[in-house]
Amino acid sequence: MEPPTSPPTTTSGSVCSAGLSPSFMALTALSQLTSFASLLASQPPIFDHFLVVGVPPTPPMTPVSYEPTVLFQHPSHLPVSPKLNIPHFCFPCVRALTRKTTERSRNPASGKTRRIRTRVPVRTVRRTPSNSNLNTILYAQSSMHAAENSFVFRLKPSSADHDVSTPAIYVTCVTKLERVDQLPSFAQPIDEYPVGSEDPPADLTPQRGETTKPKPELTDQTAHVSVAPRCYCIVSRLPFFELFFSLLYYILEQEHIHRLETDFKLRESTESGESGEESFLDTVSHSTLKLLLKLYKLPVPFPGESIQLSTSGLPIEFLCPKGDVEGKLIIRWGFPVLLRLFSVNNLVDIFIAVLLEKQIVVCCHNLGILSALCMTIPYLVRPELSWDGLIIPIVPFDAYEYLGAPVPYVMGLAEDIGAARVRLRTQDVLLRQDVVFVNPTENQVLSPSLPPIPEIERLKSNLKAYHTQLKTIYERDNQDNMLNPLYASTKERQITTKIYLALQKYKTWFLGRVRDHYGSFAPHGTPESSVRAALLDVAAPQNRAFMAAFLDTQMFW
Repeated sequence: MEPPTSPPTTTSGSVCSAGLSPSFMALTALSQLTSFASLLASQPPIFDHFLVVGVPPTPPMTPVSYEPTVLFQHPSHLPVSPKLNIPHFCFPCVRALTRKTTERSRNPASGKTRRIRTRVPVRTVRRTPSNSNLNTILYAQSSMHAAENSFVFRLKPSSADHDVSTPAIYVTCVTKLERVDQLPSFAQPIDEYPVGSEDPPADLTPQRGETTKPKPELTDQTAHVSVAPRCYCIVSRLPFFELFFSLLYYILEQEHIHRLETDFKLRESTESGESGEESFLDTVSHSTLKLLLKLYKLPVPFPGESIQLSTSGLPIEFLCPKGDVEGKLIIRWGFPVLLRLFSVNNLVDIFIAVLLEKQIVVCCHNLGILSALCMTIPYLVRPELSWDGLIIPIVPFDAYEYLGAPVPYVMGLAEDIGAARVRLRTQDVLLRQDVVFVNPTENQVLSPSLPPIPEIERLKSNLKAYHTQLKTIYERDNQDNMLNPLYASTKERQITTKIYLALQKYKTWFLGRVRDHYGSFAPHGTPESSVRAALLDVAAPQNRAFMAAFLDTQMFW
């Protein structure tokens, strides 16, 4: 489309809606914005459940796999819907070792239900005189904050897949390898907690030397100890990822301190011949439960308001942004990761793929990167436009048939593209020829056809001016932490915001030009086919391929 003026080159100021009147630019996006605003106004709890998911405590076992289950939940008086099948999605990358199944999942490609299965692998660790192998598992903290162990998945009731008024459910997860026979210190029965209670009842607070759930204990003489991954997660209708990850990290750090302190006291009592176990189990568990109770009772902050949780360390703070709260929170979480891993050319290609409602498949072993990218990509077109396709940030290995859905989608596969293609063939999944594969590990966007958008070179030039500044920050940052969105520096966030605003200003300019031309035809009651032809006629020759594809999208009409 030949514009009379070039798109904006500055990124200062706020990004505002162009006041787009055609239905393709307003109705669905407005519906989603209004729906989330209504959710905030209804003042739901900040989180619906805090869960610990893993293998049930069992005696020493041979290496095998077990079906994951909820080991602990808060609040306990509110059931977690079994239809969500959260334990299955907490371990999306474990391979099924058996065909026996107990749960069903709806396949969006066919609308039918099928059985799904997840088996969490359990392995044994042999004790040594120094317990070095076991200590590495129990006390290592470096892996906890790694991106591959901190991820988010998104669920939506099957009956509401295309109902924008039904809020999505976000599950924020941190996984850690732990002993199977030992539950967290706070994993106690709390069925009789009053919802408004400030403190856990005294009779439910664990006492020294006693356990809170009947479970077998391994002695120091046991030759082997069973270990398995365990997932700590927060279920919420609100994408408060920074708040939830900060809370999960704090809880796990408290558990880490508890284990160190308990082991020290056990050794001390053994050497002194005392029989009593002295630890601050009660202090740690009480602190964790009290923090959960406090957060559950807090009102949801309105846009522009903040909340603060006092802890034994630094306070946990969270600011709810103004405007498109859901979109801004998700972009704030994942957009820095997108910029860290992709060049400007590939960033623009991803942007084009979203505008054209392509089927987008992101392939990456790192679950944190995978979920951040898949959550962010569909929100690149907000707030003027709205992605109505499927969003599955992490597709379990045994559910690749979802990729056969005949609708736009963004889905994440936790393996490289070659392995994903083999698995798709194994599961007899046929993909469309124009599927866009995104490979963050190699900075690749693979697609047979992505037509250039209008003024593409000018847009790339604007973005590169800021993206170059980020390279210096990336070279200076710690490689392990740079892929965890929680550790983006203030300077990086400032530059990231400028890049995002530049992308938004381009989108507002482009849609404004389309609106102007659309308005000259629509008032006359012209049929859609004639409007489409007229819009293509006024487009510049180099832009017609993109405009033809864009005019075929659901977002337009």
